Amino acid sequence: ENNSNALSDEELPEEGISAEEGAVGDEPPALETDSTDDTANNVPNLQLAWEVLDVARAVCDKQEKTDEWQQKKSEVLLLLGDVSIEDENYKQAIDDLAVCLDIQQKIYAGTDRRIAETLFQMARAFNLSFEFAKAAEYYKKAYDVIKLCADAHETKMTAGVECPDEKATIEKELSELQALLPDIQLKVDDSLESAKNAELLKEQQADGTAAPAFEDKETAASKPAAADISNLVRKPVKRSIEPDEAEAAVKRCKGDDEGEADVTTTNGNGHSVEANGDNGHAATAEA
Repeated sequence: ENNSNALSDEELPEEGISAEEGAVGDEPPALETDSTDDTANNVPNLQLAWEVLDVARAVCDKQEKTDEWQQKKSEVLLLLGDVSIEDENYKQAIDDLAVCLDIQQKIYAGTDRRIAETLFQMARAFNLSFEFAKAAEYYKKAYDVIKLCADAHETKMTAGVECPDEKATIEKELSELQALLPDIQLKVDDSLESAKNAELLKEQQADGTAAPAFEDKETAASKPAAADISNLVRKPVKRSIEPDEAEAAVKRCKGDDEGEADVTTTNGNGHSVEANGDNGHAATAEA
């Protein structure tokens, strides 16, 4: 018994050493995993999304052209268009959305909200690519579909709906549709105004009589930004400061015991500004 106990006591350290050696020696190959993760992180998320959706479109193309698969394909194309808009690839977005719209018009009723959504996304793509006339056209088409859908819901409500749940659903959708109409109409008006301004500027540039046009801030802010008519906005001109003005620009006054100081400066517009020395915040402004 003593010998067996001794042997078991001798074996314990060997097993312990073996376990420790295994723990130290068996390190996971982290380099390959990190390298793979870095490669994946280098691919933009929008690019990954577009590639996945493009594979889904290819899958739909290989199926029979039943209404079910055509519906799935239209959903994929709508998402592809949205991703392309976010990626500022407007031509690709318009192409995909046009195919989506063609499929939807074949399998859905003319009052289906999904058609209006596709028309709205196409209008967005045209607007962001500065094709304002096309944008106004597709915003108007989206408006017409929404209006037809709202009218159809009102007809159902007038005829009477017996099921309470169905009635509540129709009332909710009708309220949503009616709230959308003024917003879409505003986008139609803004796009038409932008198209008009762009055409006017083009004519003036052709005649050599182009002159800057000025708008109030609220009107300009409500319109989509358009790079080709950005020169219609007057840029502020900074006047140069004469040497004498620069010398008199900063006056320092003796502060109190805590080191406070008042600084009077003149800005580029000839206005005097008095600032507190502790925090540099402007206290008074005098024209």
